[in-house]
Amino acid sequence: IKLSVSIMAVTGLVFLLIPMPLVSLFQKDTAVLTLACEILMLVGCYQILSAFSLVTAGALNGTGDTKFTMMLLIVSTWFVMVPSAYYFGMILEMGVFGMWLSLIAHETVLVLGTQWRFHSGRWKHHQAIETNLHS
Repeated sequence: IKLSVSIMAVTGLVFLLIPMPLVSLFQKDTAVLTLACEILMLVGCYQILSAFSLVTAGALNGTGDTKFTMMLLIVSTWFVMVPSAYYFGMILEMGVFGMWLSLIAHETVLVLGTQWRFHSGRWKHHQAIETNLHS
């Protein structure tokens, strides 16, 4: 888990800390550079959170604790991401920034939920495969 999270977090930190050199490799227009750098910084935050949620959810799924991760994803998508995307993007008229903020909010819920489940040890009561096979 630590290696996977570390690799993804380093990528996110690069996006967050040095977006201008990355974006300027592909674009020279000042207005586009400014917008792209701001978005890439949000993507960096998202990437760091996503590292934790994806790896921890994968670990939980690998133990057979799939129902929890599925329900967490459904609840977070429909009750956090979708409403916050509408609120930030449409009501506050934040456009693409609002959409990325909603993704960050969604990933935050996923991180908190998967980390809680992992550290609670409840996943230890699940089996990844059925051991009582009937012939």
